[in-house]
Amino acid sequence: MTVNFNRRGEQGALMNSLYMFANASIQGTANLVRNPWAP
Repeated sequence: MTVNFNRRGEQGALMNSLYMFANASIQGTANLVRNPWAP
């Protein structure tokens, strides 16, 4: 049995792009909190 990961539906692409931007934002904020003097 295999799983078709391409079956995301209509909102799949939107959710994927939102996840990527949210992840980048969270990582940037975490880095700033860890080291606020870094450029």
